[in-house]
Amino acid sequence: EMLTFTAVETVTVKPVAINVVKSVPIAATSAMSAPMPAPKAMAPLPIVAPVVTYRVMPIYPAAARANGETGLVKLSVLVSASGAAQNVMVSSSSGNAEMDDSAVKAVSQWKFSPALQGPQALASYYDVPVSFVIN
Repeated sequence: EMLTFTAVETVTVKPVAINVVKSVPIAATSAMSAPMPAPKAMAPLPIVAPVVTYRVMPIYPAAARANGETGLVKLSVLVSASGAAQNVMVSSSSGNAEMDDSAVKAVSQWKFSPALQGPQALASYYDVPVSFVIN
């Protein structure tokens, strides 16, 4: 019997506000000058997804294993800017509450390198599918 566990990296990040500076017209004086062009807004830096640095495997619930039950739990993890699994939620149930709970308990202990935008760490959501399969 073997527990198959897969993780797919999907990242959703919080929007980043960009301050755009607008040019202000200068009052007319005896000497006229051309207005300054407005500075161009810089494109935001690309966002690098979080990476799992420490995993805890879920425990296959004994009753589910004895009954030959299998399932897929899809979790959504809020990864903090410090890399902690701050909030782990079931986004799609396996149909078995014990398997869902085991997956949440295990993934709650995971550690990450957080999502980055340039040098700035960001909180982000990370999707994790957990398969319970008996081989």
